[in-house]
Amino acid sequence: MKVLIVFTLLLVFFFSCFTVLGQDSLLNVNNHSDCKNMMEIKVRKTIGPTTSPEGAGDILEFNNNSRTDLYFMEKENNSVWYKFKIKTKGNLSFVIEPLDSLNDYDFALYKYTENNFCEGVKNKKIKPLRSNFSRNKIEIMGKTGLSASAENEFVAAGVNPAYSKSVKVVESEEYVLLVNNVYENGEGHILHFDYSVNLSLKGNVVDIDGEKAVEANITLTNTKTGDVLVETTSDSVTGDYSLKFDISKSQMNDPLHLEIFKDDYFFHDTIITAFKIATKMRNVKLYSRIKKLKKGDRFVVSNILFHGNSPKPLDRSLHSIKALYKTMKRNKGLKISIEGHTNGCGNGASFSQQLSDARALTIFNFLTEREVNKTRLSSVGYGCKHMLHSERGSLAHLNRRVEIEIVDF
Repeated sequence: MKVLIVFTLLLVFFFSCFTVLGQDSLLNVNNHSDCKNMMEIKVRKTIGPTTSPEGAGDILEFNNNSRTDLYFMEKENNSVWYKFKIKTKGNLSFVIEPLDSLNDYDFALYKYTENNFCEGVKNKKIKPLRSNFSRNKIEIMGKTGLSASAENEFVAAGVNPAYSKSVKVVESEEYVLLVNNVYENGEGHILHFDYSVNLSLKGNVVDIDGEKAVEANITLTNTKTGDVLVETTSDSVTGDYSLKFDISKSQMNDPLHLEIFKDDYFFHDTIITAFKIATKMRNVKLYSRIKKLKKGDRFVVSNILFHGNSPKPLDRSLHSIKALYKTMKRNKGLKISIEGHTNGCGNGASFSQQLSDARALTIFNFLTEREVNKTRLSSVGYGCKHMLHSERGSLAHLNRRVEIEIVDF
């Protein structure tokens, strides 16, 4: 019995210590619920996790406002006021990530002015630069914030977009961020800060046979996040286009998928990074040659590639596979043969043949699962018979591919 009592006491002591240490590891935002007691933070990539904001402090800066108000939240509930200084020029974005996705976080971002700032906010003489009072979205774990891809500067309460548009900032400017959790007895949050830059990419689209300008649809997508960064149409007379977009500095090396579509043409795509656009391609025009769909023609889809010894496509290849699907949907009379290939026959000709069959079948199944009629498709593997590059060279990975032959159009 004594042993059991001692063990129980030790267990209680252990969990008490664990709880205290856990609380101590959180950024304490208590006593910062009033504007006048704002917490000064240094803008790093990640701030927090924090303790839970509890109450609205001694001064209720916001109360009894309309639910449709874009500048002033309906009521301040459980809040914390942050103040921070900008470290670099760019477009400021951030994510408020609740520790409990069921919590509903709102925010308002202000540019700080020393002269009676808090009084000006309370009296509604100072309006925020950005706000978002929308209902939390469980599908994105309750996150909200500023994003380069968002369209609205201010978002009212209700079922509305979770993100507001990023803010252009310069070094040494000071800002104040009000973060408010609608629910009592909630959890804290994490702040993720980032800066984005504005980039532009110029290009030209022509018919590969006649060298004639083509009016085509151009889309640039971040393959890592799935965000469409920008869309445009090339000029029907010159074939020229210009893509202007914002992207976070932390995403400068993310693979970006540039795809070009035109009815009656096979799609054209390429993978590029924002870093390359900002450096090597700053004053360079990207020329794209697209080819009309014609029976008997074959297309090497260089961005549909596979893991070694596997029929599983590389993650970045998904956007090119989707582009093939869009081409099939846009051109109802198109019939194709999907041809699989391998990089060498190092594991034997039989294994290589089975692997190439499986790679072609992977694309076949992707299309049929999305309701492309099977009568428009066929698949075949060629093993290592038609390699494009040396089996052990720097471009060997390009042998792990599929090619598309136009059977009928």
